[in-house]
Amino acid sequence: TPSASLLSGVAMTRAAPSCAPLQLVCILVLLQNIDHQTNAQCTSDTCCTKTLGTFPSFLSPEQQVYSNAGFSVSSYVEDLPTDPVLCGDVPAFLAETGDTLASTPLLFDECAKNCQETDIPILAGTGFFGFNLDESIDVCFGSSGTMDKTTEDFCKSDDATICPIAEASEGVVSSMTQFDYGTLAKASQLRELVDQAREQALDPDNARAIQLSTASQTPGVILDIYADILDVFGKDDDFQAEQLASLRSAFDSLKSTIDEKFDLFKEALDDCNKAVPRMDANLNIIHDVCSQKSTTCIEDDEAAHVSCCCVYNPISQMPGLSVSGMSDSTSCTFFDICSETLEKINEDVAEELDSQIDDSLYQDFKSKVEEEYGDYFQETKIKHRPVAVTPRPPAAEFPSKQPTGCDASIRFSGTETGYTTARMIYDFEGVIQDNHCTDRFGNSNAQMYTRCEEFCGGDAVPLLVGTGGSPVTLDVAKDVCFDPSVVGTAADEAFCRGTGQKALRDLKEKLAEFVSLVMIFRTGKLLFLGVLAQYSGVIREKADSQELRDVIQNANAGEEKTEYIAFFRAYFAFVEDQEEFLTQLAGLVKLTFTELETQFADTYNDLVRYTQDCSQAFPRTEADQSVLALCATQGTQCADESESYVFCCCASNPTISVVTENAVDTCSAAKSKAADVYAEVVNYDESARREGGRGQRGGDVEEGAEEEDGKRLTEAETAFDKALGSARRLSQLSPSASASASAASSSRRTRRSDGIALSYFHAYEGVMAGKYGDNFVRPVTNAELREASLSGGS
Repeated sequence: TPSASLLSGVAMTRAAPSCAPLQLVCILVLLQNIDHQTNAQCTSDTCCTKTLGTFPSFLSPEQQVYSNAGFSVSSYVEDLPTDPVLCGDVPAFLAETGDTLASTPLLFDECAKNCQETDIPILAGTGFFGFNLDESIDVCFGSSGTMDKTTEDFCKSDDATICPIAEASEGVVSSMTQFDYGTLAKASQLRELVDQAREQALDPDNARAIQLSTASQTPGVILDIYADILDVFGKDDDFQAEQLASLRSAFDSLKSTIDEKFDLFKEALDDCNKAVPRMDANLNIIHDVCSQKSTTCIEDDEAAHVSCCCVYNPISQMPGLSVSGMSDSTSCTFFDICSETLEKINEDVAEELDSQIDDSLYQDFKSKVEEEYGDYFQETKIKHRPVAVTPRPPAAEFPSKQPTGCDASIRFSGTETGYTTARMIYDFEGVIQDNHCTDRFGNSNAQMYTRCEEFCGGDAVPLLVGTGGSPVTLDVAKDVCFDPSVVGTAADEAFCRGTGQKALRDLKEKLAEFVSLVMIFRTGKLLFLGVLAQYSGVIREKADSQELRDVIQNANAGEEKTEYIAFFRAYFAFVEDQEEFLTQLAGLVKLTFTELETQFADTYNDLVRYTQDCSQAFPRTEADQSVLALCATQGTQCADESESYVFCCCASNPTISVVTENAVDTCSAAKSKAADVYAEVVNYDESARREGGRGQRGGDVEEGAEEEDGKRLTEAETAFDKALGSARRLSQLSPSASASASAASSSRRTRRSDGIALSYFHAYEGVMAGKYGDNFVRPVTNAELREASLSGGS
């Protein structure tokens, strides 16, 4: 019947009323070595029951994927006196009542609705022109090509996709992200020490212990008071060490995967990127739709039939590229690196780190990430503990003050920790009065400690050395503040605040760039599939164009077929542009990983050292101001001559500054780096949405470093520009092609004028949101999609 699917996966039949009314005759060629069915009661040549051998005969033996191919036919009107059916006798093919010639667009629509979404329907014939079977074979294979069975099977395998690389990448991103949250927990633990240190410093029993100690005992007594606090600094962080080991293992796995799989992936992009005929479930390639001018069977040399085949690009059917499986969330098409990472953290790590991260520190981290990377940050389910300390400003250089007759800046020399430039400064000036501490602070240890907090800044632990009732000497302060068993060396601190932090940040930036290119490749597939779908709309319109009529009418006798094939083949150049584009993006993925691999090898030892040596306590080093002389309890002597001073020094750690000043969240950075490319695809100027937040690197960055880091992304954007230009030119060939393609079938989605189907984004997002729930990190934000829709999207 007219509504019947032409390639439904079962043997197609047609009525032969002139032979045996209502008797069905199979004329579908089945598997090789199975006897073809014939109708013994049919005796008329018009039945077209001639048994056909396998075709096409010109294929080489190894191209066995087509060796059993056949064709199917259908009848639209059961009571026609002859068989096969004339195109003009089928009402479904007539644009208007009374027409004598079938409508080419309607013939095309009948063909298109039986092809898959990203197939290119090929109509062998038009409303005024037709071919015999051999010519139809030439049209279908001449407009495309062939593929051997081995290659076809390979193109459908996971080895032909980016999926294994994406899955291996998730292990690295997950380990790095868990390492970051471990750092947050460590920094939170250090921040909490500030309140504990205040309690110890103001404990009366501790003040008495200092007072009762001898000069030689005093440093040890003070260090014992702060021992539990200072031990936290030097304690190895098992969680961070575990995640670093996991990072090493995950990176080795990613390298092994890329070494093993990338060449296969690249080979697939090269070998699978061709247009080839699709066979239905019954191995049919060509469907005989109707005859143009006679009841001659299609296999007759003089036949002029309209037939149909569906040409597809195997790369569009790869598990990692197909949209035909949009409902199958288990397909590796729907494996998202950042969603998997978030899911793993929420399931495996959230409980372990529950309430270990200070909320105020987390908010500092979050705001820094959002300031730098915009609104791409995705929160975990890790519970934060209430604010442990009141946030304070960072440490700053104190004004230089000089009491009368005193050295304003006393340098410490010969410290075992290597802080040879460290110095003591005064917190007061003028004439030193007896009972100075009472005059300044009312002899209040709490007020002294508050001033010490101001000196140390927000994230260093203030150490009050001495009290109003238990003053000490400058040597005691030096021994406490630079004890080598407590504080790290100057060399360690320089590494931790410089090389170590830079190694960690640069690695995360490069990892983010690699992940962003994997994301961008996934975006590229949507462009590729959109162009394939748009191509069918162009072909539909061109098939009914005066341009094609002129080509056929002006062709030399016997060359109509050749000219017909050449006419449509010319438009494949636009599809080939997209094939080249995907290959370019894949090359950038590999090139960026090579850079990441080199960087990881160069910096891994630095990362190990960072986790081992950078959890120590370090003195305050702003402008080398390490010790602050607060006041003298008695006498009028300078600090280096008196035994009655109260001093302040600080135990700091660079871990906190890593998350508050140099924050990099790998997935946020990856999505931000890909934003420009995504924005281009959805036709949305993302720079207008945010005011310069994204891409501004924090910390000290060498001149030209940012440009180098973004080089691959710039190359990807250039590739997108070219591919989009090709898509738009394809659109301009036929202004109404997109609308025509949509009208062809209710199953076909409306296409944007640049060849991108926003419906692909919506469908992709819908399945991913269903699979990952709140853990899904959108590759393009809803705001961007809405803006794109308003600007002409579907």
